Amino acid sequence: KVKISVGVDQLEAVISILLAVDENALGSLSLGRLLDTSNLPSCLLSLVHAVELSEMSVSVGNIREPTLEGFVSPGIDRLVSRGVKALFLMYEKLLLDAAPNVASTLLKNMVNSELLSQFNGDNADCPILGTKGGFINFHDLLLKPQDAAVSGGSGQEPYGDLIPTLMTLLREQFLAPGDDGLPIANSKFIRQFAKEGSLVFGDLFDSGTRVQVGGLDAQVALKAYNARIE
Repeated sequence: KVKISVGVDQLEAVISILLAVDENALGSLSLGRLLDTSNLPSCLLSLVHAVELSEMSVSVGNIREPTLEGFVSPGIDRLVSRGVKALFLMYEKLLLDAAPNVASTLLKNMVNSELLSQFNGDNADCPILGTKGGFINFHDLLLKPQDAAVSGGSGQEPYGDLIPTLMTLLREQFLAPGDDGLPIANSKFIRQFAKEGSLVFGDLFDSGTRVQVGGLDAQVALKAYNARIE
């Protein structure tokens, strides 16, 4: 088994991606389709009209000398290695000069045609969540299936698993009691901004913003001075 090793140093790459989103598909996408995490990738992909690399430039500072091993005898190893080294010394500068052009043309076109062409809305399906009409059962909406079934829900995840997953994360990472018996959110966030039991803001906002929505054209200023929460 012949093994060839080669490496590069000071590799720099600049990549620009063009992403076109279908506004009509985005506007018609219902929230219910996104409530099941198994549907999220295909639903988000269904919004993509086209995606491609618009720019790809690569520069290489140095190409390491290739090494070969695994031939039938050490003598053949040395002979082939010397030949490869000679070719490498002859064409190293040519390879360094050609790298940017190869990346901006051949490699970019290959990525666009072989990889990114698969990521468009024509190849994705966003299924509708099979919920029944009527009132929302908040046990099923907010709790994991086993907890929902015990609490009075169906336990069948009729509204997907996204919201129960987020609620579980909220309870475990923010509302669960810490070492002091208080919610973890106190030590993670509140106390980071608090000092000696008080949260003080001085001259928090002082700016004007122009808001234009439809026929509304207004200048809105939000100001807060010496706000204090104790």
